[in-house]
Amino acid sequence: MDTGSAKGGDVAIYVRKGLNFSKLESAPLAPADNTTEWCAIRLFTSNPAARDPAPNHLDIHNFYRPPIRPGEEDQRTDHFDPAALPTNRDTLLMGDWNAHHPDWDQHCGEEDDTGRRLSDWMALQNFTTLNDGAHTRTSYRGNPSTPDAVLCHRDTAGRCAWSVGPDLGSDHLPMITTVLMSGHRPRRIRRTRWAFHKADWTGFEADCESALATLPDDLTVEQLNERFTAVILKCSLNHIPRGARSDPKPWAMDPELVDAVRERRAARAALDADPGSAALRDQWVSAKRKAANTAQEAKSRAFQKFASEELNRPTSIGRVHKILRKMEEAVEIPPGQALGDHGRCAVEDRDKTEAFNRTYANVSRQVRAKRQDTKTKAELRTLNGRECQCGGARSGVCSPFSLQELEAQLPNMKCRKAPGPDDICAEHLRHLGPVAKAALLRLMNQTWASGLTPSAWRRATIVPIPKAGKDPKLTSSHRPIALTSHLAKLAERLVAARLTHVVERDDLIPCEQVGFLL
Repeated sequence: MDTGSAKGGDVAIYVRKGLNFSKLESAPLAPADNTTEWCAIRLFTSNPAARDPAPNHLDIHNFYRPPIRPGEEDQRTDHFDPAALPTNRDTLLMGDWNAHHPDWDQHCGEEDDTGRRLSDWMALQNFTTLNDGAHTRTSYRGNPSTPDAVLCHRDTAGRCAWSVGPDLGSDHLPMITTVLMSGHRPRRIRRTRWAFHKADWTGFEADCESALATLPDDLTVEQLNERFTAVILKCSLNHIPRGARSDPKPWAMDPELVDAVRERRAARAALDADPGSAALRDQWVSAKRKAANTAQEAKSRAFQKFASEELNRPTSIGRVHKILRKMEEAVEIPPGQALGDHGRCAVEDRDKTEAFNRTYANVSRQVRAKRQDTKTKAELRTLNGRECQCGGARSGVCSPFSLQELEAQLPNMKCRKAPGPDDICAEHLRHLGPVAKAALLRLMNQTWASGLTPSAWRRATIVPIPKAGKDPKLTSSHRPIALTSHLAKLAERLVAARLTHVVERDDLIPCEQVGFLL
């Protein structure tokens, strides 16, 4: 959050995946306060629709009150008022207050005005600080102080723990606050993917050939698709790794940066042990600057490598597009953010799914017109009664697909695409052997001849994609993307290629009509 008029600072809250939350929009600041920066979330620990009367959420507020020193260079006025702060029990107020009082800063010789007003407010509202006396900042002069504090109600303090974290490069140290909460444990669901770059394709092909060599001849379309899909997945589990490892920042493992950070932390630890040493202070300042310069150089090298290598790979278009959108400050929707639509708050995944289903059902609901339906059904019966031009011989356009047609379409299938509900990808199909391809061709032809499609081909995984410039908390601000079976996509390519040939051969599209052929 950037308040615009305030200098420096900025506040943010990062929420781990698997935690459900919603953003708090109403700032607990005095109306005239245009310098204090703030952001907050409501963290849910159980479904708010449940009947459990116990508190099921925790409000986390992050503040930054800049140091205002009125004078010729600083024309700002401090209007910070503790009376505007929230006072409910399930609340944590944390941040850099730039306020000093012995309640949380044991190194201050004398309380300042803001520290005194905060302390008086805490006493009035039965609030306390979680700080244990450890300093949270070291100035460039080597003096320790504690301008940062975590405040909460005394009833909440009993289930909280506070400590100072490791040096992260700032003159401030991070504060670590642990809160015991009721409700279910947070679930961190990480979507796994096939690691095709580590696949043993030789073993995969051999196992598929062996498993698909003895398929019964009397299988229906549904049974054949189930058997074929089961074999592909079983062989994949044996020969293709699967995981969901997070990608670290490319510069995080830079050896020069690792050494510089180690030196910086060692220098700070030495200064904390002897705050009055001018030599140790100068050593820490030098190590801090060196680590910052090394980090910037590592970022530059990583970006140069990305621009020269990754941007030139056609298979990385999706990844490049996401990174470029981040550079343009595109808004990303955290997976745990609650949805609020029509007065309802959807927190859990099941509630969000039902909310999206209601929205899409209203948009795609088919309006039945009996007269039109009757007329359409009559036309369909007439068309179905007509004999095909091949006279039922299944020749010409109606003939079964050949192995040449199948092998011509397999390379055209796009790789690195998300699979449908059956979890089969184009990479699987492109690495099949001759026996497995014959089984795949049999499935395509059996579907083509009977006019029946497996039920798995008619199912899709719906992924809501946020629309640009829309409120992400509304379900109507997302457009649905349907991830269908790659086997169905292959069948579509085979049919489309044959129909395209007929259209071009018989000149069925007049020159006045403009369109696209797949």
